[in-house]
Amino acid sequence: MPHSSDAPSLLGWLLYRFFHTPRNALRNRNAEFLLYLLAGRRVLGGPFRGLRYVGSSPNTHIGDALLGTLELEIRPFIERLRAGLFDVFINVGAAEGYYAVGMAKFSRIPWIIAFEGDRLGRTLIRFMAQRNGVSDRIDVRGFCTPTLLADALISWRSPALLIDIEGAEEQVLDPTVNPHLSRSTIIVELHEMSRSMADLLRPRFSATHRIEEIWSRPRTFADLPANLGAAGPIFSPERLLRFADERRGRPMRWWLLTPRSKT
Repeated sequence: MPHSSDAPSLLGWLLYRFFHTPRNALRNRNAEFLLYLLAGRRVLGGPFRGLRYVGSSPNTHIGDALLGTLELEIRPFIERLRAGLFDVFINVGAAEGYYAVGMAKFSRIPWIIAFEGDRLGRTLIRFMAQRNGVSDRIDVRGFCTPTLLADALISWRSPALLIDIEGAEEQVLDPTVNPHLSRSTIIVELHEMSRSMADLLRPRFSATHRIEEIWSRPRTFADLPANLGAAGPIFSPERLLRFADERRGRPMRWWLLTPRSKT
């Protein structure tokens, strides 16, 4: 697998799996790690139901991923990528690998590239890929720049991208730097804490892409998976709903950018 100079050794995997993760979870009284164990170390719902997971993340929580409620608003977008005839899926800001490994296991896309700037995240992606038997289809890379993304796209005719990089989409999604974006189908989370990212990006893509938008919404009990397994008797519905909450603090929106040549 390319770009694996920081890949963990077998000893590192064993220490992570059976020592560091349980010890840290017990020390911190991490209820989401208990959910992870009760879920059988698998995702319980959503488009990647059955995905073998990992017990930690570079982000603050994994409960929403385990319940399959992570960014459930974009499930229609994800399903369209899974059903599409893409030759590569590139996830920029891959965290522990929910989408990268999920798409490797549950889509027909033959090759996955996962960019993640956090070394722990890259390690977790590799662990999760091993657990799901897709290590040979995932190329795990580090921090993504506009030039590195252009280099990653150059060889592919029909790329699909998922971008979640906390505002750096302003730099990475620039067709003047990366003309390969014009043939790419892109899901991007818009981070608009200081300015309207939509106003910035719309002129860049309106001529080449059809833009569809979805806004975030609060989670409800109906969003929880029907089969909670051993987690059902242990956690109340209210506690599970708190796990499902992504704790964003403000409404968010996502775009699906589809090349006009494909519509």
